[in-house]
Amino acid sequence: MAKFELSSKCSFQQYPLVGICSILGVCLLIQTGCARGPDPLALEFDIEEDSTASITLTTTAPSDREVSYQISTFPEHGSIGGTPPNIYYTPPTNYFGSDEFEYVTLRRNGRVSKPATVKIDIAAVNDPPVAEPIQATTAVNMVVMIEPQAIDVDGQIVAYQIATPPGYGKVELNGEKFRYTPSTGFLGNESFEYVAIDELGLRSANAKATVRVSLRPLEQVSAEQESESRETIASAPTPT
Repeated sequence: MAKFELSSKCSFQQYPLVGICSILGVCLLIQTGCARGPDPLALEFDIEEDSTASITLTTTAPSDREVSYQISTFPEHGSIGGTPPNIYYTPPTNYFGSDEFEYVTLRRNGRVSKPATVKIDIAAVNDPPVAEPIQATTAVNMVVMIEPQAIDVDGQIVAYQIATPPGYGKVELNGEKFRYTPSTGFLGNESFEYVAIDELGLRSANAKATVRVSLRPLEQVSAEQESESRETIASAPTPT
């Protein structure tokens, strides 16, 4: 008895079966007009951190209009948007490293290809630090030490600078803190702006420091600093 083996997954309604037998008595059932679809191509992309890759999925026969595309395995880290074959890949904010996903091609006859891998390498980019708004309170004619607040997601903050000086007093760096001295007799709200700088020299945007000068401070310097500040303020000229 002849042995028949089915070698196609195409629709029987679309493509009729034809039997071919060898002299050894082995026969194959082959569907006429049913050719294997084009294979998807493996792709590789290099992008920078916090950027987007525009990707066009393609096959060994890109002009074949009977082919459609489908994402079979989604990336572990980033996300995919758009409509295949024209899609875009977006990594998470501040993520760098590698990521990948897979896609397949589908033909009208129902054939699904083996998956192809899209590999994406995301290069690290140095982000500038972020300086935060800060607040402090002191009393009339008293110095206050103010600690700046800033973060750097991929580096180290190495310095602070005064970007805009105060209008009713003076501020200077004292180690890693700001030393604010109000003008003699000043009472009210005061402000200045500062920036943070990382180890590669990137500067943050200006951040505002607000100082409330009142009769009874919520926070004040030590007795030694108070004595020093009074001497400094006493010798300072009265603003006109």
